[in-house]
Amino acid sequence: WHHVAAVHSGNGEVEIYLNGESIFTASVSVPNISSSNGAIGSSPLGGERWNGNIDEVRIWNTARTQEELQGSMHQSLRGTENGLVGYWSFDENEGAAVNDGTPNGNDGTVNGDLGWSDLSAPIDGTPAPVMLNVPDDYASIQEAIDSAFPGDTVLVQPGTYDENIYLNTSSVVLMSLAAVSQDMSYIEQTVIDAGGSGKPVFVENGAELNGFTLQNGYVSLDTEDWPDNAAGGLVIMASDFRAINLVVRNNQGRWGGGIGVHGEGSHLENILVTNNNCEDGAGIFYGTSGHGYAKDITIIGNTAANLGGGIYFYNGSNVDVVNLHSEGNSANYGGGVISYRRSHPTITNALIINNTANLDGGGVSVFRQSSIAFTSVTVYGNTAPEGVAGSAISLGMSSQVYLLNSIVWGNSISDENDSPSAFIESSIIESGYEGNN
Repeated sequence: WHHVAAVHSGNGEVEIYLNGESIFTASVSVPNISSSNGAIGSSPLGGERWNGNIDEVRIWNTARTQEELQGSMHQSLRGTENGLVGYWSFDENEGAAVNDGTPNGNDGTVNGDLGWSDLSAPIDGTPAPVMLNVPDDYASIQEAIDSAFPGDTVLVQPGTYDENIYLNTSSVVLMSLAAVSQDMSYIEQTVIDAGGSGKPVFVENGAELNGFTLQNGYVSLDTEDWPDNAAGGLVIMASDFRAINLVVRNNQGRWGGGIGVHGEGSHLENILVTNNNCEDGAGIFYGTSGHGYAKDITIIGNTAANLGGGIYFYNGSNVDVVNLHSEGNSANYGGGVISYRRSHPTITNALIINNTANLDGGGVSVFRQSSIAFTSVTVYGNTAPEGVAGSAISLGMSSQVYLLNSIVWGNSISDENDSPSAFIESSIIESGYEGNN
């Protein structure tokens, strides 16, 4: 492939570049540039056709410099660059239509026996990253996301946006002024409101969500459709996704009331999850999410009809959590925290207090070949019905809990395993505990 560019200065000077290097200059007798119908790959005079392949044709209304040519000749364009008046990438690969990638809409038609080739020019498919502003450049968040290319940033100004956001472009960052200024007051000033239908944000692909309040998502607890029945507030299907500086409130979903994480390598930080409800995992539901990291997580006043009022680790979710506050949540099992079915999270520096289980494990429940390793954690004031398992911590089905430098007070530990499975070191346990110390 060769890159060919012709630059007309407008004063009669023409220069030809091959692969970014000047190879010919001349003066033409008609210096002015006029508009007319054109053809790509044939002469408008004699009708001769180019015997070869053509790809990535651009027309600009400015005289491009050599530096500009070299900077973009191997770069895909987005179609909105300053001075770009026509852009034909020839990516259709079939049919007779050739679309102009600029807003000018100068679409073309393939004529005669010309056809498509499997060959393509050596172009980086990702344009240079830019920032897309809402509402200055785009009226809605979704419109900006739909226009974004990988690596772009969508910056949202304060306001309430009545939308269901679907993020499906890799490496795109969606953020408010909280991320730019580090003024956390912008979190509650920049609201994505689902209005009681669907989810505020669903992430299929992307890089980061930063600085929003996500509210009023609604999914029926009876729906069987996956992933439509996932969390009501924020669903993360993408791997290595970062969710930072969020308030997630007043949402309902089946698998996760506030947040549902289903991609590996997730990073959650500085998040308040409150007043959400669901069937399982009312605050945050980690489902088959592998290893992840969470820091500065506050989960208050969430309600699950079944498992996990606060935070629920399910089916191989092995998340490292630092600085967790789980309070006032309720469920049938595992009011504050639950680890279930081969999940092995670690939790460091936590308050798990005043949570309620209607059946088992007011503070913490660990079942089905799972474990939780607690370091510097206080489990206090959690409740379960009198005479049933564990108002503080409930263990069963070949599961373990590890307590280091921790306090369990004002509630009790219940171990339903055949052998003691609570491993306790340098900790304070009200009324003591006969197990592995």
